[in-house]
Amino acid sequence: MRRLMKALSNLTGLIAALPFIAWAGLPLRLFGSERSYSSAACALAIIPGLPGLVMRRAFYHSLLPESHWDLHLDFGSIITHPTARIGKRVWIGAYSLIGHCRIGDDAIIGSRVSILSGRYPHRFSSVERCIAEQPGVFQEVSIGADCWLGEGSVVMADVGQGCVVGAGSVVAKPTADLSVVAGNPARQIGARGGKQVEVASG
Repeated sequence: MRRLMKALSNLTGLIAALPFIAWAGLPLRLFGSERSYSSAACALAIIPGLPGLVMRRAFYHSLLPESHWDLHLDFGSIITHPTARIGKRVWIGAYSLIGHCRIGDDAIIGSRVSILSGRYPHRFSSVERCIAEQPGVFQEVSIGADCWLGEGSVVMADVGQGCVVGAGSVVAKPTADLSVVAGNPARQIGARGGKQVEVASG
């Protein structure tokens, strides 16, 4: 019965999200334009409650290379690039911005987390041209399976499997599997399976 109710909920979300999927998907597929995708994602982000949750789930399932029907994407959160890959049973809190990344299964992303598209998405070496006119370089950031990114953390480098990132941390360098990291810039302060370490995760 529970499985049936979930399937009906997802179907309802898909039907409700169809205008947004068409609005974003046609320009994306035909012309490679992300502008309509971005505006549709922003519009869906502010739909509250269960209707918003199931519509966002259907939207990203339909447009991303990988996104599953068990995605939880809370109010105000946006997956900013249609190239992102989201694993199974991923939970993303409110007001988070998810860039060009790959998120593994069972990851928990806290509220107000930013996953950037690499450390240096914009080039700014030339002083003769304004920064806005210098092309960006987007890099895929990988978040391993079974990770927990604490509230307000900023991630711009790969996070290994099974890691915990403390609240407010800035991950500027790749982290090893099972690491517990915190701070700005984030440094390893422990490891899962080793000595117990307390870290604020939000």
